[in-house]
Amino acid sequence: MSLEPKDYEDLRQAVVRLEKTRFIARLTHYAGQPIEKMIETLPDGVSEKLQGVVRATVTRLLGMALKALGHSANSTDPAATKAAEQLLLAQKPYVKTYNYVALNENSALVSGDIVAAMIYSGDALMVQEFDENIQYLLPAEGGNIWVDYLAVVESSRNKDLAWAFINFLNQPEHAAQLAEYVYYATPNTAAEKLLPQEFLEDPVIYPSKEALARSEFHTPLPPRAVKKRNLAFARIRQ
Repeated sequence: MSLEPKDYEDLRQAVVRLEKTRFIARLTHYAGQPIEKMIETLPDGVSEKLQGVVRATVTRLLGMALKALGHSANSTDPAATKAAEQLLLAQKPYVKTYNYVALNENSALVSGDIVAAMIYSGDALMVQEFDENIQYLLPAEGGNIWVDYLAVVESSRNKDLAWAFINFLNQPEHAAQLAEYVYYATPNTAAEKLLPQEFLEDPVIYPSKEALARSEFHTPLPPRAVKKRNLAFARIRQ
């Protein structure tokens, strides 16, 4: 299957429209105030209860710590990486687990076992279905932007069926249904016409230009920088 110039432009637009950020979800009635800064001092009496859950990935964990300190999430500066490691070690006593939070009624965010988590935007809204006190915000320093893709691998034994499935998902009524189910923006402009205005105006689902401007994609790092992050993460997880 060959791509025409218009196809490449459509893909470019899809990337722009599917840009999503990784925010922080929190329970307002425990924290008592917005966690606008990742390294902001917490209110007295909250520390024991506020157990942050950070997804156990080296890139995102170190990347967000770097941003909290004013660096790029893609920084390869050894001194910056070391400072990020020290920040995460200082945070560690308040972290219950580095595993990703569950998204159902048994979620630790819903039970109150933890009251803060680093989480994907749509996932935060899914958990919010079980507790309206759960809110979703982007730290003042910004966050991680990411994009999902659908692709057909060259080794596929049934490319026609794969393309047919992708086309099915991109039919406006299906794309709209999918967007509402996962709480994510759709790159399908025809599908957007079928979505409620409230959905289209939700800044969690459609982040503002300002929110995206202070966030960034993770980029491939040189081997030496990856090694330093791996070692730092190993020390954090000890």
